[in-house]
Amino acid sequence: MRKVFQWLKDEIVNITPAVAFFLIAFNLIVLTDMLTTESYGLRIFSYIGASILAIIVGKAVLVANHMPVMNKFNGRPLIYGTILRGSTYFVFTVMIRFAEHLIRFISRYGSVDSAIRHMAVELYWPRFWAVQIWLAVILFVFAAYQELERAMGRGFVRRHFLGGRG
Repeated sequence: MRKVFQWLKDEIVNITPAVAFFLIAFNLIVLTDMLTTESYGLRIFSYIGASILAIIVGKAVLVANHMPVMNKFNGRPLIYGTILRGSTYFVFTVMIRFAEHLIRFISRYGSVDSAIRHMAVELYWPRFWAVQIWLAVILFVFAAYQELERAMGRGFVRRHFLGGRG
């Protein structure tokens, strides 16, 4: 039982920085989306959805980091790993967001074929890509942070940016 609690504690400690980062970032995206689409007012479910997504993405990022391909550029300049990680995360977010919209359209129109046809016409693509651009920036910043942490040692960036024990 003690090993289970230790494992759970380690998981929480490992996931907390990523979840905190994505929690702030995704809620900023929701706020920006609401402001640009003039849907003012408190949409609590949008913020709850962004918060749940932050937890999922935080854990998914940590799982993805254990894939051997993610460490392919160890020993190379940090830009290589940053581009690899950021691009990988970006591709996955495009697929997830596309699937999210597709599922909504399938539930409305019944079949995949019909849903794709309606989605191509009804989905406001500039808004979709505006959110994706925000996500790309956030994901590449996070990937750069991860590469700095990997190169400088765990906690280095946090200690030097926020202060604390050396």
